[in-house]
Amino acid sequence: MLLSSVILILQEILEASLILSVLLAFSVRNGLSRHWVWWALATGVIAACVYASQVERVSEWFDYVGQEVLNACLQLAICLCLLAFAALHLFIRRPLPNLVWQTLMAAIVTLRHVRRVHRRRTRRKDATC
Repeated sequence: MLLSSVILILQEILEASLILSVLLAFSVRNGLSRHWVWWALATGVIAACVYASQVERVSEWFDYVGQEVLNACLQLAICLCLLAFAALHLFIRRPLPNLVWQTLMAAIVTLRHVRRVHRRRTRRKDATC
């Protein structure tokens, strides 16, 4: 039981720290303000609270597979944001406004935070069954 708890905690911490550290390194390297992190975390907490208050309703969507569909949509949105981030960085040669980068990075962190709350709620529900 202790080993599985350690693995779950490491999974959560490593994923979040990896994404956040890569985005922060990009911010520092390109001279961007790091205020987007606080906005992303605040938005993520608010969105996660809204989701947590509606989790029972969401789970009833799509013939009671709403949580799985929402998790897949969140994961797809995170991947698309990361893909857009990478494509803009690699293929766009002219400088983009800082607001574009900061908004994209904030969206990635916000979606990841909401998905983390979704996974945590799903695990608790599975553990009680």
